[in-house]
Amino acid sequence: MEQALIQNRPVEFEGFSAMLDKWLELRLYPFEDGLALYMRDISARHQAQAQLLLLHTCIARLNDLVLIAERRGQHPPQLVFANAAFSRLTGYSAQEVVSHHPGLLVGPGHAPEELERLTEALRRGQAVRTELMQHTKEGVGFWVDLEITPVSDSPEGLMRWIAVGRDITARKSQEQAFAHLAYHDALTGLPNRQSLIQRLHASGRPGSAPPCIGALMFIDLDHFKLLNDTLGHDRGDQLLQQVAQRLLACVRETDLVARLSGDEFVVVMHELARQEDQARQRARQAGEMILHSLRQPHELAGQPYYGTCSIGVTLLREPEPGVADLLKQADLAMYQAKASGRNTLCFFDPLMQASASAKAALTAALRQALHEQQFVLHYEPQVNSAGCITGVAALLRWQHPTAGLRRPKDFIGQAEESGLILPLGQWVLESACRQLALWSQRPLCRDLKMAVNVSARQFLHPHFVQDVLQTAARHGVPVHQLELEITESLLAADIQGCLARLQQLHQAGVSLAIDDFGMGYSALSCLKQMPLQRLKIDRAFVRDMLEDRRDVAITRTIVQLARDLGLEVMAEGVETQAQRELLEACGCDAFQGYLFSPAVPAEALEALIARGWSAEHRAEGSAPTPPA
Repeated sequence: MEQALIQNRPVEFEGFSAMLDKWLELRLYPFEDGLALYMRDISARHQAQAQLLLLHTCIARLNDLVLIAERRGQHPPQLVFANAAFSRLTGYSAQEVVSHHPGLLVGPGHAPEELERLTEALRRGQAVRTELMQHTKEGVGFWVDLEITPVSDSPEGLMRWIAVGRDITARKSQEQAFAHLAYHDALTGLPNRQSLIQRLHASGRPGSAPPCIGALMFIDLDHFKLLNDTLGHDRGDQLLQQVAQRLLACVRETDLVARLSGDEFVVVMHELARQEDQARQRARQAGEMILHSLRQPHELAGQPYYGTCSIGVTLLREPEPGVADLLKQADLAMYQAKASGRNTLCFFDPLMQASASAKAALTAALRQALHEQQFVLHYEPQVNSAGCITGVAALLRWQHPTAGLRRPKDFIGQAEESGLILPLGQWVLESACRQLALWSQRPLCRDLKMAVNVSARQFLHPHFVQDVLQTAARHGVPVHQLELEITESLLAADIQGCLARLQQLHQAGVSLAIDDFGMGYSALSCLKQMPLQRLKIDRAFVRDMLEDRRDVAITRTIVQLARDLGLEVMAEGVETQAQRELLEACGCDAFQGYLFSPAVPAEALEALIARGWSAEHRAEGSAPTPPA
């Protein structure tokens, strides 16, 4: 400055005045007699520069990336600023991106519709926020939550955009993981029920191409519960994982394999063929491949396990039924495969649907019948060799409001299958004990014993013995007047458990009989352990014994076996006097059947007993006529 003054030149500088607490711009102008001083307050400019420096430092050090782009006139926009966070995240230096188009960071994998929305908003000069897949310098994708704010056009036609973005890759990964869990099975990694239903809905939309037939397979592992119960659920999980991998190996890449629930899997195969017979053949080939694959031994904790599966198949045609109907059809076919012996494949047939609908309707009607007390008991006399009625068999009848009186063969099977046999069986027991209690007040009937048939499912219920004894006690009925009839097939389920229950009932005084002896699982080795009082010869042997001597031989053998074991023998279905005489010749001395009387209501039975009716009336040709 001194040199400038010596040379008589003006001097300009800035300085801070502590006295004035301001920044000043000073200018010295030398002239012959001295100096002229010019001062201007520039504190505001210094303050603005300081603020600008502070703002630049803050932006540069933000963890969020900041970009500024500008456009002049009709020229394409270009980046003019990028902060340090941008460089750390993308690997690009600011110098590498400045003067380049912002699309530099948009690589493959972005959502076109989202980019279109973003571009349209910027064209309209609107602020916009979006989540976009961006890419680093090395091409690695990352997600960014980006907010872009436009700055209004300046008079010079300059347009600027400020973009602030935050890395949300971790959040997106977590969301994707949650979404995967929501639509995939955690154990096998296969699509789950929700994903399957969504994909079936999407694939069912009509297209422009000619329809092509596909197939849906419902696959259920055979005896999987037994594996879980015997080897443990961890082994069961291992099997499910291996089954999933084998199913994937058996199908095309375009096919869908899903785990529905438990040990149930579904395979969806689209576009098998345009002709139904060809599509069916290809679906069968795929199913046979799956059956073969799952028959091969699985290794569970180092041990081989041999399992099979049952497959139900329904074809996918256009127009397709609803997803629920498709799954129901394949499920019905799968149960048909189970009924056919398992380890096989069965195609859905409309008759299956009709049968299932009929069963569902019958189940609903049975529920209503139980609720409205539409069931009644009829009583078939049991007669000794002297023709005296010594007891009755309680037989269930359904007094249907429109179909009339229906016999057990019309509904007992469905009651068993649906589980309604339990409340129905309890109703029979209650009604039988109630009738015995009423008869106990009438001298002619007070000594009658009542036989009640018990289903296997009812007998195996944990509280069955307790229910029988409590029901008899509630009605004040001596338990020795009850005779429970069980079938031989019951023993096939749980011999030791059955024997224990039979012993409990016997010790309580309940009489026990095997119904339809010789027609089921004849556990002769267990017969001697069973506390029975009676064997009942099935009507199948009685019906043809006059024409078939083999039935006579079987009947004589059953009678002799019973005699040797100290048991009584009763023949069912006795319809003629000749049958009765032949049975007596074989050693049988107790009977029931139409020869004596059909099953009748309680009042009619009481009238028969009151009239002193005996078997001799039938021999004389006077059939009993129960009162109306």
